[in-house]
Amino acid sequence: MLAAYCGSLLIALPAQALTRHVDAFVDLSTEYTDNANKTDLDPVSERQDRISLGGKGVYQNPLLDFTADYILSEYRYSEDSQPDRNMLEGQSTLYLGKNSKLLNLTVMHTRKGVLGAPEQLDLVRNYDEREIVSIYPGVQYLLTPVDMIFGYGIYTDTNYRRNNARDSRQEGAALGWMHKFSDIDSFSVNVSSAEITFPAAKDRSYRQDNAMLSYTSALRNLSYTVGVGYNWSEIDSTRDYSSPSYQADITYKNDTSGIRLYADRMITNTSMGDGHRFDPGNIDRGDVGSSEIDQMDRKNIDLQLYSNLFCNVCTVNLGFRWRNDDYLDLSEDNTETGVSLGFSYAISPRTKATLQFSKRKQDFSGGSRLPFDSDRQAFIISRDFHRDISVRLYVEQEKRVSDDSFNNYDELASGIGVRFNF
Repeated sequence: MLAAYCGSLLIALPAQALTRHVDAFVDLSTEYTDNANKTDLDPVSERQDRISLGGKGVYQNPLLDFTADYILSEYRYSEDSQPDRNMLEGQSTLYLGKNSKLLNLTVMHTRKGVLGAPEQLDLVRNYDEREIVSIYPGVQYLLTPVDMIFGYGIYTDTNYRRNNARDSRQEGAALGWMHKFSDIDSFSVNVSSAEITFPAAKDRSYRQDNAMLSYTSALRNLSYTVGVGYNWSEIDSTRDYSSPSYQADITYKNDTSGIRLYADRMITNTSMGDGHRFDPGNIDRGDVGSSEIDQMDRKNIDLQLYSNLFCNVCTVNLGFRWRNDDYLDLSEDNTETGVSLGFSYAISPRTKATLQFSKRKQDFSGGSRLPFDSDRQAFIISRDFHRDISVRLYVEQEKRVSDDSFNNYDELASGIGVRFNF
């Protein structure tokens, strides 16, 4: 991921003048559910309230780029089905050295709610908060107007709010070469080596080496990065774990439609998971792992498509997600497949009706965990009363079917939300 980011230096636009933009909102919602614990054994009806404060912004000057997008939410439960809880999610990136021909620094921060296991119920009490801070000090040198060599250090600290046994640290370095074919595309070679350590499980620490060839292009409507490579990891002198790797990030947009395809394969671990990748629009929360420390060969495919080609006042959204985790030692190999469909219709310039459908299938290979299927449908009416105030009413139904009686449930919920934008 960082190699592609560094590679953009060769095709970046000239340094911009001062740019500042900040958006913020307050969102208040209350929901009534007939099954607060998502179980068929003893359903509890409850009112659930949420207060969210959100903000995102961009700051650019000739020396640096900074972007941030965060949401802080407070959850409260009238019948104490869960403990009241707050949760912070979001991400930010700081890049220093835009005008430097030699030195640069990238700092990335991500905070995200993650489940401890794929079969855990989608309840706030089951989410931990994973915080990842990465620092990449870099050096670069132009060999020719179209060729550059670069290197950067790697320091990543991963911490969990509730389960510190999953914390980890990554330290290493990378070297690479990039060639600029034109103002819109480039090719890069990147090799890296890092030590990954786990303070609570020192015997699981390992070294990982990566090599990747990448091609990046940015056209008027189409932009993409594709890469192929290989991962090698070594736990000790007698054990190693390796696999091919790849990454594809393809986006196409025109006046009426857009599509994004993301796919990758990598060796990661149950602490860092997908790392800084943060896509809150994904079907459910696919970046799950295990409460135990292990390495895994992870494959992801995410496809998102939207279009208002069919009419000027309606939008169709389609989504597909597939994730496969193959663990080194744990008998928790699993595959998640999900699809989603959304249809929005503008009843008036200020009122919109939305239908949403999604289906998820979770399979397990080995171990004692049982597969399950879940379905969700929702109907939402939203209205903008002012350009800075909007109200939404919704009703949704969710059902999970499994051979595990603790994983079966049917839930019907309805609610109202108000958002104030600043």
